[in-house]
Amino acid sequence: MAKNKNKGEKQTHIEPSELAEMKNLVSQSNNGHLDLGRLSMQKHRILHALAVVQDKITSFQEQMQEKYGKCEINTVDGEITYLEDEQTNS
Repeated sequence: MAKNKNKGEKQTHIEPSELAEMKNLVSQSNNGHLDLGRLSMQKHRILHALAVVQDKITSFQEQMQEKYGKCEINTVDGEITYLEDEQTNS
């Protein structure tokens, strides 16, 4: 359709099939960028949620230390292993 009728004339438009392919590729690129933006936002939300959980863990650990002293607590069965105070070993 967009073929030159005269050798000296330049085409003013690309062929319809080329235009369709170009639009398809641009659409795929745009969708990829949108997906990356969504993933970036999701990652930000997850990182924020993890920071909140970490703050809660730290607070809980402080509460446990106040209640039970220096110790380790098994997260499976709740068993307490008391840690020796380093000052008593000196």
